[in-house]
Amino acid sequence: MNKRSRRGAVLPLLAVVAALAGCASLPAGTRATTAGTHASPAASHLATVTPSSRNAAAATGALGRNGAAAWSITPNGVYVSFDAGRNFAQVALPAAVTAPNVMAVAARANRQIWLAAQAAGGPSFTLYARDSATARWSQGVRLTPTWPTNLGGAEKQAGGASIIPGGPGQVLVLSQLQLTHSVAVPRLFVSADSGITFTQRSIDVDSPWDSVAILGANVVGVVGELFNHVVHSGDTGATWSPAVVNDVTSGRYVAGTPVLSGTMVYLPVTEPDAKNNGVFVLLRSTDGGATFNAAGAETLSLGGPYDENPTAVAAAGASWWLVSPTGSVYRSTDNGSSWSKAAGLLPQGVASIGATDSQNATVTIEQNACTAGKTNCSSGQYFETTSDGGKTWTQT
Repeated sequence: MNKRSRRGAVLPLLAVVAALAGCASLPAGTRATTAGTHASPAASHLATVTPSSRNAAAATGALGRNGAAAWSITPNGVYVSFDAGRNFAQVALPAAVTAPNVMAVAARANRQIWLAAQAAGGPSFTLYARDSATARWSQGVRLTPTWPTNLGGAEKQAGGASIIPGGPGQVLVLSQLQLTHSVAVPRLFVSADSGITFTQRSIDVDSPWDSVAILGANVVGVVGELFNHVVHSGDTGATWSPAVVNDVTSGRYVAGTPVLSGTMVYLPVTEPDAKNNGVFVLLRSTDGGATFNAAGAETLSLGGPYDENPTAVAAAGASWWLVSPTGSVYRSTDNGSSWSKAAGLLPQGVASIGATDSQNATVTIEQNACTAGKTNCSSGQYFETTSDGGKTWTQT
């Protein structure tokens, strides 16, 4: 399976949520699977590909990305790149943190870094913020999700963490307790001072959260096992309402990570056409995410059967990048109103893409293999980058 299972997708997929050129939106990913803002990687998530020598250590971990910033969480430490994954350097951890306790990482291109570390037992974890000017970590703030008390003991467990940078000074941390494939208890922590202090929000939506983005007072999330329930808040997550998603003709769709830019909210949507082939359209909202419409945006054929996973897309200002399930690369310079196909072709297994500008982008590629039926399985991730608008790609 080259792309992640929809039914197994929960918190680890928030890594693609990123702040890109003034847009608060990932992953990676970084809608990046098991990367960036996620639970600490298990052994099955260690990369098995052969990395370049300068990135050998970083390539043994789970990868995440936020525009030109990228990171890798490994059993031996955390590695960060500020040139879209081309070069990594190990980052000194906060004094009280060891590598196995790192739950989540996020970074900005301005060298701000956030890190969540497991606490000793229970649902609590500690969030550290590293100042971009001094490279010093904050003393850390302990975050304790207030789970319901009637979960038969599940409320004593940790729910993981996802770190989502937003507008200036804004950081979200999402923790959710997964009870079944379709039921989860989410808690959102909101910071307006770059992660030094937080306010906890209880969210009355008992479904797994796949992605969330914030800019100012507006917050938009994609929830549900099928990636097809969009919710929005106009008061930094204190209250929530379902969004109205128009211009989805089939009645079936999957939504990708929202992107907030100024007064506009963009929602990547993939749906099947009449022949069950995948098509993509970038919907937009001018009311903070309450209502989405196509507004004349091009519906792009993805050249293959409908894939029930969100399409890999990323934004850098008005420049958007998209990778189809078959590896074709498309670019838009008008916020998704029209698309053109790039010359290069990527292998199947692209989990997410992040963009720095109209010429530079980085993809996370997953490789999953089993040597004997369903046994001896391995899973790996690696980056490929382009600096010529998608004509050529280089593994880093």
